[in-house]
Amino acid sequence: MKATTTSELYFYKDVVKLFDDEACAAFEYGDGTIFSWGLYLAVLITWLVCFLCIMFGVKSSSYVVMVTVPLPFICLFALMAYFIGLNNDAGGDGIAYYLGGK
Repeated sequence: MKATTTSELYFYKDVVKLFDDEACAAFEYGDGTIFSWGLYLAVLITWLVCFLCIMFGVKSSSYVVMVTVPLPFICLFALMAYFIGLNNDAGGDGIAYYLGGK
């Protein structure tokens, strides 16, 4: 039997809800599952944004690009600030180490 990695376990248990929360047993065909509302809403919003961008044409693409290009970098630095610098006892030492300051 192949071992399940933690990332696969998170995906199957929390995102698509194919594993049972208590027993963490593997999904077998015929078992009931729980509908994943968060995943459904995320996909729905993504498709809605894509549809609106295509519907409004080339003029709206510049506004979409102005938001979607810097957004991953803003999220990356926010997560770095939280998990590396602010989430430990050493304060900003994590960010300094990450950027090569130590």
